[in-house]
Amino acid sequence: MSIIVTGSNGFFGKPLAEFLTRSGYDVYGVQRQKTTSTFQQLIISDFHDQQKWNAILKDKKTIIHCAARVHQMNDKNNLETQKLYFDTNYVITKKIADAALAQNVKHFIFISSVAAFPFDLSLPQTELLASLRLRWSFYGESKYKAEEYLRSIKDMKITILRPPLIYGPHVKGNLETLVKLVQKKIPLPFKSIATRKSLISIDNFLDLILNLINNPKAWDKTYFVKDYDLPLNAIVSEMYKSLNMPSQLFAFPEFLLNLMVKTPILGHKIERFMQELVFDDTPIRDALKWAPSSSYQDGIKKMVQSL
Repeated sequence: MSIIVTGSNGFFGKPLAEFLTRSGYDVYGVQRQKTTSTFQQLIISDFHDQQKWNAILKDKKTIIHCAARVHQMNDKNNLETQKLYFDTNYVITKKIADAALAQNVKHFIFISSVAAFPFDLSLPQTELLASLRLRWSFYGESKYKAEEYLRSIKDMKITILRPPLIYGPHVKGNLETLVKLVQKKIPLPFKSIATRKSLISIDNFLDLILNLINNPKAWDKTYFVKDYDLPLNAIVSEMYKSLNMPSQLFAFPEFLLNLMVKTPILGHKIERFMQELVFDDTPIRDALKWAPSSSYQDGIKKMVQSL
């Protein structure tokens, strides 16, 4: 079977394309620049080019759309930033989906995000209340807009996956920052913070997608995906263990952390660390009869040792 993977030079797209190649699939990675890889690469300089997408998707049966503009911590809250997210995450996704539909692609897998959660008003009231814990973002809104369009398509199977924080080799963002603080032996005030986070390692996400490709009965739905719910202090403690270092965690009074959340510069970053964000992935586990095959300890070790 031939599979198209967009964003195949990215943090998740590249290991996905390489994993599916090792699993025996004929993989075509679509990316803007040529890189060293184990899969066939299709270079497209302009992802808006509808004719190119029609040519790329001809005679293909499955596409996994990973390419995206991901959340940037330093984004400005203005119309220019909004346009960047909507152009990449909504407009380009729409163009690719239209080309896939025209070329009779059988299955479109969209890698969305839990960041789309706050915009999903179809959720039960209990989950809607939980969604309020997620910070509003142009990223999440643009992902949800793309989800809405994809769900309106009736003549192609659309499966939408909403991963939380993905951890693994060469991670970026908050986790990368946290790992580097641990590596520098900087004491961290998280010993008493036991709020849980839903996470998924690259290895377990790859395994889940492979199972999904081979289970048509599970297609055409929107799923939250994760492997484990871990307390923040356990995540950081495991980073120290992976480096064979004694823990540098210490307890910081929670009321002081709550005060720091209100500061204009670091407040939202501290808030992200302190919030409990746990999602229900029971539907996809039941549909695929799936459970994570890799431990979180192994995933964190690979992540820490790659940086």
